[in-house]
Amino acid sequence: MVENGGAVREALGEPHPDATAAVLFVNFTGSPVQGGGENATSIPPLSSIAGNAAQIPSFNPTINAPKVSAPDAQDAVFDRLRTFYLPYNLTLTRTRPASGSYTMILVGGSHTAIGEPTGVAGVSPLDCGNGNPSNVVFDFSDDQSPDYGGVVSVAITGAHESGHSYGLQHTDDPTDIMFSVDPATLTQTLPQLFTLGFGSSGTFSSFNADGQVLPVSCSRPTSGVNSGLLAAALGTKTVPPSPTLGWDFPPATSQMVPLSIPLHFTPSAGSRVEVYKNLELIAVLKSAPYATTVTAADKEGFYLTAEAIDANAARSTSTRTYVAEAKTPALCSDSSMCPSGRTCKDAFCRLPLGSACKSTLDCLTSFCKAVPGAPGLTCTQVCDASNPCSADGTCTGGLCVPTSVPDGGMSQLKNQGDACADGTECVSGRCQDVCVPGCDDQTPCATGTCQDVSGGLGCAGAMTTPPASGCAVAGRAPAPFAWGLALLLFGVALRNGRRERGVARDVA
Repeated sequence: MVENGGAVREALGEPHPDATAAVLFVNFTGSPVQGGGENATSIPPLSSIAGNAAQIPSFNPTINAPKVSAPDAQDAVFDRLRTFYLPYNLTLTRTRPASGSYTMILVGGSHTAIGEPTGVAGVSPLDCGNGNPSNVVFDFSDDQSPDYGGVVSVAITGAHESGHSYGLQHTDDPTDIMFSVDPATLTQTLPQLFTLGFGSSGTFSSFNADGQVLPVSCSRPTSGVNSGLLAAALGTKTVPPSPTLGWDFPPATSQMVPLSIPLHFTPSAGSRVEVYKNLELIAVLKSAPYATTVTAADKEGFYLTAEAIDANAARSTSTRTYVAEAKTPALCSDSSMCPSGRTCKDAFCRLPLGSACKSTLDCLTSFCKAVPGAPGLTCTQVCDASNPCSADGTCTGGLCVPTSVPDGGMSQLKNQGDACADGTECVSGRCQDVCVPGCDDQTPCATGTCQDVSGGLGCAGAMTTPPASGCAVAGRAPAPFAWGLALLLFGVALRNGRRERGVARDVA
């Protein structure tokens, strides 16, 4: 470890004498660096880690957030860093200070810029007592695409590495920015990544991604609170109140969504809203209406996170989980948003009793099921002597069979036996080379086997040969639905572990 002076002062909890003047320069423009020392204020900066002369390129936002503008991507990184340091007496700037001491984060380039091993996302000296107020730390943003955390990861890496420069150690607390353990034993969830802070309710971690076990350093006990260490190094200040964030649409109860999802928010005045799909920044909304649309693939499970950020970098965060399916009807806040023949109910555009349907979400009534005398699946409801059907339905076999079947926009869909490539082409909503009947645990197949086909459960094998007049189209196998796996892996994707060899190196 590279450990500078000040351990006694820090251990006693005495604020660092430079606390009132602490500055963190977040350098997005790139810079040459020179080995042979540790001084961010030198021109070029001196780094004990770089070894030889090197050139750190500028931040390239097209790698980290390709769906938003370059200024919005940079703001997302910088303001998240500001949020992390809000409780502490630290000034963050994107402009090199003209004088005085400051720590510098070089945001840009990849691990190869200073000869680091593959997978290293950032590196910093571990300055146990914050004895050097002008350290140089590295945040290799080119290695942090959206699949590896995007701008969220870049900000966390910058905070983590600068934390080392102020004397903070790794911990086993997944809610702490300094978290670093063997991912085989513990990971961070995606919601945790959006709400990290400097603090620890656990012990200091000696985990090393190289497989080595490093002793806990800095002459401290095995446990501690990083927020207290940072307060001792920098001093504290009053945290401003968080902005409000109304997630107006879709309702929180709507977890099943179509492939196109309209979003609408109401933040506090003067705030912007950042929208993330999983860990990718996909929209930045700065004025009313705070609205955007998200697209997803059939059977895709994903997170959406919205954050309101004000001028102080105080923020509010809300994360929701969704599953998108092609058979899910359009979302709505009122019936004017729905196609003809459909009515808005509980955020979905629904069809009346007797309409051909693909799922229960299609129906104003209780169920989407096979009923006697109707092809495919039909909007129906249970009935008996105490729960009679309405005037336009007859109770048959415990289900309401409509006297007349409304079209509901289904007339252009294909009937059973017609060639198809996807369940969305069929009246039944089910396709296996041809349109096949739907089925469920209460509606068995007359022929074939009830199993997963394109669109959901259908009678596979009931009709495998298209009619002679049609053109056979190869059926599409249903997409695998790895909902649980997809969500759990996000905690691992951001940082698989920590590597330290004399300095604090951190792995993407």
